[in-house]
Amino acid sequence: MPEFKVGDRVRVTSLGNAEAAGKIIAQERVPDLLHRVEFTHATAWARELFGDGWWFADTALEHID
Repeated sequence: MPEFKVGDRVRVTSLGNAEAAGKIIAQERVPDLLHRVEFTHATAWARELFGDGWWFADTALEHID
């Protein structure tokens, strides 16, 4: 599983037809490690549901090269 850190650019892969990508701005262990992603790109549906960003698990993210 890839390791993520604050500052990484990521794509959110767990939103079905919605698309979202952004930068990890924070991390918190509760008890599993979650990553706060601030969206730089998101479909209207994703923004309506999550606002400007949300907390996601490792399994919901992939690195953007």
